[in-house]
Amino acid sequence: MTNLKGMIYTPACRVKDNPTPKKGPSFIVESKDKEYIFSVADSGQADADNYLLSWRNSLEYVIERSAGFKEAEVLEGWLQKRGGKGHNYKNWKKRHFLLRGNLLSYFGDVRSKEDDVSQLKGFIEMSQIVELDTTSDHGVGYDFNWRLLLGNGKEYIVAAKDEAEKEKWIGAIRKRIKKLAKLAHPIALDYKETVVSMARLSRTVRGKTPVSNFFVLSNLNLRYYKNDISKEAVEDDWGKGLLGTMPLVGCAVLPEKDVPDSATVIDVTGNRFLLTADSAAQMADWTENINSLAKDLVKQIISRGDTIRLNCLARSESQNNGYTALCIDKNNIQLNFFMLKRKVDISFKQLKRVYMSDEEIFCLRYETSDEIRVLNIICANAKGVHAAIHAAFEEVKGERSEKKASAQKLEKRERKKKKKTDSSSPAKKPKPKKRSEAEPPAEAGSDADADV
Repeated sequence: MTNLKGMIYTPACRVKDNPTPKKGPSFIVESKDKEYIFSVADSGQADADNYLLSWRNSLEYVIERSAGFKEAEVLEGWLQKRGGKGHNYKNWKKRHFLLRGNLLSYFGDVRSKEDDVSQLKGFIEMSQIVELDTTSDHGVGYDFNWRLLLGNGKEYIVAAKDEAEKEKWIGAIRKRIKKLAKLAHPIALDYKETVVSMARLSRTVRGKTPVSNFFVLSNLNLRYYKNDISKEAVEDDWGKGLLGTMPLVGCAVLPEKDVPDSATVIDVTGNRFLLTADSAAQMADWTENINSLAKDLVKQIISRGDTIRLNCLARSESQNNGYTALCIDKNNIQLNFFMLKRKVDISFKQLKRVYMSDEEIFCLRYETSDEIRVLNIICANAKGVHAAIHAAFEEVKGERSEKKASAQKLEKRERKKKKKTDSSSPAKKPKPKKRSEAEPPAEAGSDADADV
């Protein structure tokens, strides 16, 4: 961390215009007690305005998403740390830890001021923790330790001075993981949650030793716990001992062809693990339930008029597209490529087809005023994003078909009603002609009264 010059805590920030720009375009990021002016380093850079706008859009998006941590508890203190798998050095070091927002940072010494990073040695992002192992069998000489496993395979062993200190830190980390899971959910969490399945299954991360966890599947997410937990405890604020959670929107489950009792689960960010059941039949049930519940939830969100927000690190065959945010509602799909300073809006009226061309490529085929275009997005969670867009597309098409059928049915009913009204009303008799004074009266037996 020797090259790091500073860190800005985004939940306490806001972005505003710079009223007195001196050299080219700029904007201000305002924190609790400081202001930071952002401008392009090279004033002569081509497309400087758009480049700066891209950064501003990205920061505003991050600040909005992190706002839920604004009032979050801050915890700091001295702990022992040792690097596990994935680290070059595996000796114990005394570090000053800080849990703030979605980061667990550790320093060589106490900070002299809030934004001091001179002693920063590293940090762990809460969203990357895939397992919190609280058993104290990971360290020699430190009894009150626990292990953090990240999605990239790295391990951190942390130890406290006593059991009370250990429980305090573990409780705070669990609360933060849970809070982050709810804040990072791609939909508003005001939907009623219903538990669908519960079972003990095996979970394997990046080829490591399989771990037995207790899994809970609801209509909103897939969660896993270290110990068995009752349905009542799950429904009462998610229960204790939560190891991780995965929103169903944007996730996908892919059966393993050669291992029928296993499937790969990919979450909305692209993290994945291997899930193994007791039998192929049980795994098939879980796979079907997760995929169908995810599809039903997307349709429910779209029909209710809400918006789905998904994120991915996208790329094309020729370039890295960087962080990309997708917003899906009942009218269109919006893709905001922050790094490329580019936004693509595709209405569902334009969209012709959603499909996968490869395991990590989803494609949108849509029509513009003058041509048919295909947008190819390569990302680690392509299957999950594709499934969400496809379900939304189905729902919108279904709604339009229903509306069209309903309108045709109503029109047909109105035609029948009108026809019935016309046929039931008495026929109007023609008015008798006024006989002209010059016209002589008809004679008996003439044609004038032949049909009477």
